Amino acid sequence: MIKAFTNISKYGAGDAAIVADGIAEALLTTAAGLMIAIPVIVVYNYLNRRLEKMENEIDDIVTNIINIFREIKMSKIQKSRESAKLDLTPLIDVVFLLIIFFMVTTTFNNFGSVQIDLPSSTIQQTDKTKKY
Repeated sequence: MIKAFTNISKYGAGDAAIVADGIAEALLTTAAGLMIAIPVIVVYNYLNRRLEKMENEIDDIVTNIINIFREIKMSKIQKSRESAKLDLTPLIDVVFLLIIFFMVTTTFNNFGSVQIDLPSSTIQQTDKTKKY
């Protein structure tokens, strides 16, 4: 195109043959550029899609690894919480059974060597016909 405009400036715009040589050269260079650009764009798009797939795969792998570490950490925290819990139900049962055992055995025990003054009680008879 530069040659075409140079010829127009030298010889004038009246003759198409003056411009045709420059336009033909410009069309040839444009076609050569397109022949190079189109395959390069196709290859670029192919490689770009492959790269995006690889990025997604790497992202999935990293996410899975992070989730595994989180699960390990959470299981350790949960185990430490479970080990820190104290279930008092069996302890209460044992204490209750020991109290019953000592209450039953102390009534049959003869405190010969130990003096214990137990309080005495009296039962009062109430009049059942009395209304309160």
